[in-house]
Amino acid sequence: MLTIRTRAAYGAGGAVYAVKEAAYTMFVLLFYTQVLGLNGSLTGAVIAISLVWDALSDPLTGVLSDRLRSRHGRRHPFMVASILPIGLGFLGL
Repeated sequence: MLTIRTRAAYGAGGAVYAVKEAAYTMFVLLFYTQVLGLNGSLTGAVIAISLVWDALSDPLTGVLSDRLRSRHGRRHPFMVASILPIGLGFLGL
């Protein structure tokens, strides 16, 4: 059984993440609707699609990564393979 203090410490770490995520989400909604002029419904749909994609792709990537056996380990091939797509994505921003 964890003490109250230990549980509060774990919760404090989660609270920091939750505040950051809430601020990011509100900024994204504000930016898409006010700066880019997109409809609020369209903005919500885009965010929902990205969350569904994330919910489906994360477990799939985890399973593939857990099953991969290479001389470089299970995770490094995925990190190396992601260099180009992530770099191109940042250039596209």
